[in-house]
Amino acid sequence: MAYDTEVPEYSTDIVYSEYVSDYFKIYLRLPESYDQGKSYPILYLLDGDWYFEDTNMIDYNGVSGIVYNLERNNIIPECILIGIGYTEGNKRGRDFSQYPDNFYKFIKYELSEYLNFEYGLDMGGEKTLMGHSSGGYFSFYILFKGEQYFNNYISVSTPFYDANKLLILKEMSFYNRQKTTQGTIRLFMAVGGMRRTDSLKATMTWHPGLTQRATKT
Repeated sequence: MAYDTEVPEYSTDIVYSEYVSDYFKIYLRLPESYDQGKSYPILYLLDGDWYFEDTNMIDYNGVSGIVYNLERNNIIPECILIGIGYTEGNKRGRDFSQYPDNFYKFIKYELSEYLNFEYGLDMGGEKTLMGHSSGGYFSFYILFKGEQYFNNYISVSTPFYDANKLLILKEMSFYNRQKTTQGTIRLFMAVGGMRRTDSLKATMTWHPGLTQRATKT
């Protein structure tokens, strides 16, 4: 694949959430050939302060650069990339683990409404949620809620060993509900090469069961 190291253009906004009672820094990158009259897939990236650019061990301009090059090489369709970060410090523990429902409501209602109003974005396109580590846990938590606001989930190096019991119970409930629910949900799981061994083992333990259940629904 031909890789362009050019830095894709993007904008940043500060958005307040009534649900979380805090401000968030939002990173927004639109497709190169953006047309306001079209609907585009939307990729929500958690930990935007770390991963939107190459600020945390991701080369080639971070996830923004990776998505940009995948688009240019026609590997994925053009999409809207939204990174969610913080104005001060890092509060991922609060949003991903302690009060995930409030954070989810911020994304689903407040952030969606803000981007539609301020930028005229069509927020009805196919949605993907991407999270790493605790962000991966949050992705699974939202997946197992079963509301299907997101169509696709990308979970990288999720610390299953820290939350196995809770996720197992939620996954069982989700599976039983999905037996009578229409629609397709896609899940991609990965583990980074620098993660500890128990993270890889936990992911490999979860994968067969999830795959088997997916074929039955």
